[in-house]
Amino acid sequence: MGKVVQLMLAAGLIGASGVANALSSMVIDTEALAMGGAGVSSATDNLGHINPALVGSDHRSDKEFYMIPSIHYLDYDINDFKQKLDVFQDNPTAKNLSAFDEGGIYYNWAMGFGVVLVSPEAVSTLYVASYSQSYSQLRLDEGDLTAPPGSDFTSVIETSGLTIVEVGVSYTRDVSWPSLGINDAKFGITGKVLTGVLHQNEVGVENASVDGLYDQGESGQGFTMDLGLFKEWGYDWAAGVVVKNLYPVKLPLPDGDDYFYGPQIRAGITRFGYRYRIAMDLDLVKSRPLGVYDSTQMISLGADYDIGGYLKLRTGVNYDLQGNLPETYSVGMGIHSEHFQVSLALMANSGEFSGMGLQTAVAF
Repeated sequence: MGKVVQLMLAAGLIGASGVANALSSMVIDTEALAMGGAGVSSATDNLGHINPALVGSDHRSDKEFYMIPSIHYLDYDINDFKQKLDVFQDNPTAKNLSAFDEGGIYYNWAMGFGVVLVSPEAVSTLYVASYSQSYSQLRLDEGDLTAPPGSDFTSVIETSGLTIVEVGVSYTRDVSWPSLGINDAKFGITGKVLTGVLHQNEVGVENASVDGLYDQGESGQGFTMDLGLFKEWGYDWAAGVVVKNLYPVKLPLPDGDDYFYGPQIRAGITRFGYRYRIAMDLDLVKSRPLGVYDSTQMISLGADYDIGGYLKLRTGVNYDLQGNLPETYSVGMGIHSEHFQVSLALMANSGEFSGMGLQTAVAF
């Protein structure tokens, strides 16, 4: 285990100063969401998007066919931005305008569907996933703060967003690399077609909507790959690392420039105990999504406890090391049977409910 940990730490030190054009830790797995987003080495009922090596985990039920739908939603309302915008639009005054100058609102949503085929030699996965992130904030015209009553406001709400749709095919198998100190590990590779739509707009502050839904934008498409590694040591420890969007996909911006989406690196480690798991994930590079976004770098910590083999209770926290997003706390549960699993996650940040996730897995 020592060499693997050394490699992971070295990758972290190298990546810590890097910045990737990517969405910040888009986790399409409800089990992981309930554990604060930690799942690179622990999410065993997943469709392969979080780490393609995990679909070959020995913890998966001994079945040959899985169908796994998943959906989640999450927002970050910073400094009560939406509420204060509503107050301003009901009573447009300079005082109410300045009240939400330091805020903003992020929206995240994701959904996916995967089919997993298990054979003695390898595991194959076919999945489709769609995920989006948008951010709105006020661009204040200082003249609005001193304009006479009744004047038109010229400040705007500016929004940047990115929606991704990808179709991927994964292949996972056992590997051993003695020269790197890795034996009996799982290696996964995903080839995928990725389509991205960029959203950038400005709307007058008195009429702007910040619901996170935008139907216009510049789109682009390309082929890229994910690589994942997963290694277990007995029944006590597991570690994983995933490189997503190894080849950046070029997406056009409305101003004629290009936005290169990817790559992103995330590593995780899990401690197994009697009926419990403790997992931690870390983004090894910062993510700079688009436009008015600030960079983020997420660390996730979560745990679950198995009650009687059929019910798992989960909790976790997701924290931005760059300090641009508030920490998100999560709780959840998973119900397991021989042929069916369902997972639920509830998330909160800034003291308020902010999102939920639901995922099922049907095995034959």
